[in-house]
Amino acid sequence: MTTCMLFLILCQSRPGAVLNVAHAAAAFTDTWSTQRYLDNCIQPGRRCWERNLVTRPFQSHGKPLAYVTTGLGVVGVSAIAHRMRRSDNRVIRRIWWLPQAALIGAHAWGIHNNLSLDERHKRHHR
Repeated sequence: MTTCMLFLILCQSRPGAVLNVAHAAAAFTDTWSTQRYLDNCIQPGRRCWERNLVTRPFQSHGKPLAYVTTGLGVVGVSAIAHRMRRSDNRVIRRIWWLPQAALIGAHAWGIHNNLSLDERHKRHHR
């Protein structure tokens, strides 16, 4: 998987490579913060879970699956952006950066939310 990610980064233009690296950093940090929250969240009689319905099946079944699917997601979206950049459609060619930029924002919100929940949980159980 690392080879695929490096290939996608190296075969892109500079803006594409920057977006790929930023998206990968945000996605893996989001996964790390989610896993940290799930590890630290022990409530009597209940279990904490991932609230995002799309990622819940992957995040809730352990770290290996969470990180592998995060990597596959980054590679997949990078490939889509690469194809959009080379599209024959002028509009699609101009917005090639939008999916990754939107996901970077979504991951930033997820990181903030996970760290806030983790901090709130720690304060509550001191």
